[in-house]
Amino acid sequence: MAKKSSEVRWRDICRENGWFWYKFGDVRYCIHCKKPLPKSELKPDFVTAPVHTYVECKNNSSDGTWRWVELAEDGERSLQREWLNEHGGWLFIELGTGRAPENKGAWLVPWGIWTRDIEPVLIERDQKSLRYRTVYNKDGISTRGNIIGADELLLGYGLEWEAGTGWTIPKGHIWWRILHKSLKATANHIAETYL
Repeated sequence: MAKKSSEVRWRDICRENGWFWYKFGDVRYCIHCKKPLPKSELKPDFVTAPVHTYVECKNNSSDGTWRWVELAEDGERSLQREWLNEHGGWLFIELGTGRAPENKGAWLVPWGIWTRDIEPVLIERDQKSLRYRTVYNKDGISTRGNIIGADELLLGYGLEWEAGTGWTIPKGHIWWRILHKSLKATANHIAETYL
């Protein structure tokens, strides 16, 4: 059997079970001193994950807006939409033109909720892009007419900024509930099938 055949076989097992897998590079040694070379990966061969999810990441352009219609049914990213429709997943959206957290926001939205609850609001308003904030004048009237910002539209899906770490998913976010449900379903499947 070839030297690396076990790696190929493990990858096949992961594929067969629909698990995520990543193959780390092998350690490389200096031909002179025989010590591991810098930048060699000193980890085991693989990391695998029986539970995985798809996340489509979006951010604004230089003008501070994200053209969400790129993910619409007839948008230039319609193939990604089809994939998310079939397999489920999430949208991670980061918007703003300054530094976080004062001038930026981030949201993590389940794809099904995006298509069912959020996209229709944008379509109804004929809004083809999304900004970080809804801007109001001193009288409390939106300066952009019917345009709504992510700060209002995506309320409840926001991430929190933690200095030194970046965006974090807060306790109580729907991400944790769905992940818990997926883990339980996977554990039940494993128990029923293999134990």
